[in-house]
Amino acid sequence: MKIVIEKVIPDDAEELTKVATAAKKHWGYPDEWIDLWQEDLTITPEKIHSRDYYAGRIGQAFIFVYSISPISGTTYELADCWMAPEYIGQGHGRTLFAHLITTLKSRGCTKLPVLMLQVAGGRWQVAGCKWQVASGRLQVASFINRFRRLRRFYGGW
Repeated sequence: MKIVIEKVIPDDAEELTKVATAAKKHWGYPDEWIDLWQEDLTITPEKIHSRDYYAGRIGQAFIFVYSISPISGTTYELADCWMAPEYIGQGHGRTLFAHLITTLKSRGCTKLPVLMLQVAGGRWQVAGCKWQVASGRLQVASFINRFRRLRRFYGGW
């Protein structure tokens, strides 16, 4: 079946929150951490109105979701980038990245900083991103400051 990628509407918020939460749980984080992160994992109608959200579906099932927003000039920020666990390893990440890059290029984006936990770095390197280590003191999301090291990736296109 074909993946259809569309802009997200506020009515999708609850289902997309389920995708985000399931994706985080998939990597084996303890339930206590998931509970701490739940506010950040929750995609609300307000968040959908404040950023550009896109989601991939097969039929009625959400495969992935991501959001972008401009932060200055030709630099955009990526957030809420999640893949439903049952679709991991099937090549859908390439579809997500292809859509993301096409969307960013159409907006004149030249740089995409992405802050993440160090353990996620390999997936981004596979996508062709370059990285540098940033300080764990950087306050990007409420849960990030709990970790010593982050990686900041810059998309190169």
